[in-house]
Amino acid sequence: MKKNNWLIFYDICNPKRLRVIEKIVSQYGVRLQKSVFEVNANNDIICTIKKRLGLVVKDEDSVVIIPLCEKDWHKLEKHGKMF
Repeated sequence: MKKNNWLIFYDICNPKRLRVIEKIVSQYGVRLQKSVFEVNANNDIICTIKKRLGLVVKDEDSVVIIPLCEKDWHKLEKHGKMF
């Protein structure tokens, strides 16, 4: 199954939930910033991530998952310190 590139970022209000979300996303992706990850995964893995996050995220939190096409992924520029 073809893998795609994704950006996942979040803002979680509760420190306990934040740690859980961070642990989930870090299992699948590479940290770019404190709450921003790049993920290379197929749609099944993204569905798994969404399900796992859905069990933790509350209404006051936000999680954004953005698919990037191959063309845009290759335009990605990184400057400065990466985690």
